[in-house]
Parts: sequence; structure tokens; C-alpha cells
Amino acid sequence: MSTITLTLPRGAQASASPAFNRVLRAPMLALTAIRAWRARRREQREARDAFANLISLDDAILDDIGISRADVIWGLRQPLDIDVARVLKRQRGLR
Repeated sequence: MSTITLTLPRGAQASASPAFNRVLRAPMLALTAIRAWRARRREQREARDAFANLISLDDAILDDIGISRADVIWGLRQPLDIDVARVLKRQRGLR
């Protein structure tokens, strides 16, 4: 049975140095930010999909809820980062 011996280059340390940790910090922060953005985007899509189900309701039910079919169509045309339900709720309070 043979053994493999690994040797570090002259001057290298076995544990991560503070300088090495600083080099890795930016990419790790970027990955964390990307993961957070993707999770937020997924939540926005799920909320928009739930809102899109309103289009299948008839006008009487939409009227009972306090929105119109035009409100639903307008909401579906908005960018995902806009919380359409919150905007319509605020507008309904102003009416």
C-alpha cells in the first residue's frame, strides 16, 4: 500500500489566513445576495400567481371583494416587484 504525502508550498499555512478570508468575503456576500434575490423573486411570482386567480372570478364576486376586472388586468400588467394587492387595497381605502 502506498501513501500520498501532500506538502504545502514554502510560506503557505495549513489554515486559512485572514487575507484569504477577506478575498472570499466579497464572493460569499454576492452569493448570499443572489440567493436572497432569487427567494424574493420566487415569493413575488407566487403572490402574482395567486392574484392572477382573481381573473377567473365573475364580476359579482370581484365587486364583493371591492375590485373590478379592470383592476385585476391592470395588476397583472405591473412589474413583479410591485405588490399589486397592497396597492389596490390602499386605493380602495381612498375611494
